[in-house]
Amino acid sequence: RGLMLNWGVYPTVAQKPTTTDEMFELASKQAVDLGFAKEGDLILITAGVPVGERGTTNVMKIQLIGSKLLEAQGIGEKSVVANAVIAHSAEEAIAKAKDGMILVVPTTDKEYMPAIEKAAALIVEDGGLTSHAAVVGIAKDLPVIVGAKDATATIKDGELITLDSRRGIVYRGETTAI
Repeated sequence: RGLMLNWGVYPTVAQKPTTTDEMFELASKQAVDLGFAKEGDLILITAGVPVGERGTTNVMKIQLIGSKLLEAQGIGEKSVVANAVIAHSAEEAIAKAKDGMILVVPTTDKEYMPAIEKAAALIVEDGGLTSHAAVVGIAKDLPVIVGAKDATATIKDGELITLDSRRGIVYRGETTAI
């Protein structure tokens, strides 16, 4: 209750956590439920460890509110927010290609180049740092994530996603806090 004296602090009552991880999860959920945060926001959580003891505010954590769809090997330093285009073949990729899209495919080769030329970023299920997708991404300064297992099944066609190539993470929706 004493926290209410500080500007911008909104204390709330929540169930008592038993672990630190549960405490962070409850705090994030409470912030969203009360409308203080939404998906894509970055929040600062202050807490005390051990959990449940008074006067032990000794932990701070910056946490992103949102859904992480996948994590793999990122190539590049950029983040891109765009709609995903899922394709299972070069022909399908070329037919569905849109300027500024994030192309999500099982693999790439030279047949995919017309679609890759229109893409703002690329997510590939197979491959590594020496794969076709990685080499093309480096040459064209295109953010790429390779080795993204089940990406074509996890990400929905047309879904708005955020690709962080520096960390190799794909988030659902627009995440501007990265």
